Amino acid sequence: MIAAAAYRATAFGNMILLGPKQFPKLYAMVVAGSNEIGLSEPPKTFLYNSNGIFNAFARRLRGGRYVFLTSALVDADSDAQVRFIIGHELGHHAAGHLNPWMNTLRLPAHFVPFLGRAYSRARESTCDNIGCYISKDCAVAQTSLQMLGCGCRRLNAEMNCEAFTEQEGMVPSIFGFLTEIFRTHPRLTRRVAAIKVFFDAQQESADRSNRQSGG
Repeated sequence: MIAAAAYRATAFGNMILLGPKQFPKLYAMVVAGSNEIGLSEPPKTFLYNSNGIFNAFARRLRGGRYVFLTSALVDADSDAQVRFIIGHELGHHAAGHLNPWMNTLRLPAHFVPFLGRAYSRARESTCDNIGCYISKDCAVAQTSLQMLGCGCRRLNAEMNCEAFTEQEGMVPSIFGFLTEIFRTHPRLTRRVAAIKVFFDAQQESADRSNRQSGG
């Protein structure tokens, strides 16, 4: 409780809280995404100076929902890419990943070697899918993730996601596995490829439903 109160003091005292009068365009993305996935109210969302670090994350602080966006990420991404990132972070709240009671029940699993990290990677994949659902654009979702590896605004529009996912085949199999099991996030090459699989599956499901309705 003390740590949460201290973090809230830091956020409200030093970061920029999005709202109707403060960066309303970004705030509207948070509101729209929250409504689309059924959150009762949009999380308090902050933008802060990250000194060049690309990041975004969601937190629960004393029962309240929060999302944090770094300045470098927002500066380098297009509006559509930022919408995906916001959708990803909203996904953590919608999927209950930050529910303190549920996390308490899951606590024993963290004593099983590598299981906690595997669960964390699964959460990230779920939220990638939620971000893709909100963005409604496979290419935007993929390039949003690839930008985490690129980090160069000038080259944003030139990124090739197909070429990037092909790099997965160049990852040494044994050391690729060993490094992955210690990570909280899947490799970016895998995340970008998984977005395409999810989007294609959604499209196929929608097409099937349309055919059945027409029949």
